[in-house]
Amino acid sequence: MNKEKKLKLLKRLEDDLQQELIAAMIGEAEGNLPEILNVIFNDIGLEADQVFGEYFFRPEASDNDTVVSFTGMLTLTEVLPDEHIADLLSAISYINFHLPAGCFCIDRAHSCLVFRLSALIPQDMPDDEILTQMNLVCANSVQTADRFIDLLIALSKGEKSLSEVLSAVYIE
Repeated sequence: MNKEKKLKLLKRLEDDLQQELIAAMIGEAEGNLPEILNVIFNDIGLEADQVFGEYFFRPEASDNDTVVSFTGMLTLTEVLPDEHIADLLSAISYINFHLPAGCFCIDRAHSCLVFRLSALIPQDMPDDEILTQMNLVCANSVQTADRFIDLLIALSKGEKSLSEVLSAVYIE
């Protein structure tokens, strides 16, 4: 899929979000990085003031690819005290095992907790159907993050134990 088509589709998703009064803006591409639709969500979880979302098409591995990967990544918190990282990693591994799609992740520096969801979309699909898939990635990433954000943030702060979090999500 060429760069112009990707940008056109990102612009349509940006318009869809703005019509729902969600702050969204496409950032400028830098170097080899793709254009990213930056979104601010105000209604995810009870504890988070705002959640920052990034939606983008991943670069294709080769010109022969028949699918394109569209990714949504939500930064849930950028405050992760070292003393709770081990429990947080355990919790997200149990939660990820049960998720139908996507995953919670902590970066290498242990500085942020994110939820990431990708969809493989056939490149020859009509634009309206691609946009539907993009909207689904957006909606499903928000819905999944919303389900677990308060528990994971409470665990990261030491306000809940690992066993309390796992009990709350019915994982044994």
